[in-house]
Amino acid sequence: MTGAPIREEGTAGVLTQGDGAVLAQGAGSVVAQGEESVMAQGEGIVVAQGEGSMAARGERVMVTQGDGIVVAQGEGIVVTRSEEAAGVLEGVRAVLLDMDGTLVDSDAAVERSWRTWAVRYGLPEDAVVAAVHGYPAPTSIRRLLPRLSEEEVADAAQVLLDLECTDLDGVVAARGAGELLAVLAERAIPWAVVTGSGAGLAEARLAAAGITPPLLVSLDDVAVGKPDPEGYLMAAAELGVAPAACLAVEDSDPGIAAGRAAGMPVAALRGLSGDLSIAHLGELAARLGARDARDPAPAGRRS
Repeated sequence: MTGAPIREEGTAGVLTQGDGAVLAQGAGSVVAQGEESVMAQGEGIVVAQGEGSMAARGERVMVTQGDGIVVAQGEGIVVTRSEEAAGVLEGVRAVLLDMDGTLVDSDAAVERSWRTWAVRYGLPEDAVVAAVHGYPAPTSIRRLLPRLSEEEVADAAQVLLDLECTDLDGVVAARGAGELLAVLAERAIPWAVVTGSGAGLAEARLAAAGITPPLLVSLDDVAVGKPDPEGYLMAAAELGVAPAACLAVEDSDPGIAAGRAAGMPVAALRGLSGDLSIAHLGELAARLGARDARDPAPAGRRS
């Protein structure tokens, strides 16, 4: 404890606060705390907290939290969780990661290639860049140039692929990727890359980022790319993990749709809506590490 506790008493109950635990009892109690744990009991209690875990019990309890874990028990309880609710990760036994924009920071290279491609095909660069993220190249090309035959779509996709394979400048591991992969290895959690890119391009970008996945499912392996769930279902089957126990990690709407269609919880980047929203992979690493600190059995070895 770095500061002196504060104790106030009145008709609204008791507030005791410091850097340590907070205990409030009585009707209409209001508790606000900084870090550490909270235990609040009584009727009509409202608890607001920053970081740490909290248990609230009683009737008509309302709990709001920032970071951490909430456990609430009683009648008429309303719980507002922050996006990192522990339940999302509780049953996760494997992690399946999208590549571009998720595991690998290739945004600049991807944009350069699409802009060059757009100029060659007489399309507005900004509109093309805005329309293609998360979709396999052939899917995007069909949408951008619906007049093309399938043979012409394949030719246009090859033009893009040639551009992408020769531009790996600035392709690096995404923020937090190293921390996440270290946690997965330490906890023996199986993982794979599921990408809408072809195998050749995926391998080139992963190599540029210094990442070698134990399993790569690329566009070449499936009949239909994202938002179809085939790639995610294939990866789950290869790892021998039920889809519902796999966490899909994505940074695009088509990818999120694919994960959900596969029956998987989804961790979403870029402020997108998922079962869990993360700013970077380091956050996911920390949450998986915190989960497994409570349960020391490696996730990949559980029955």
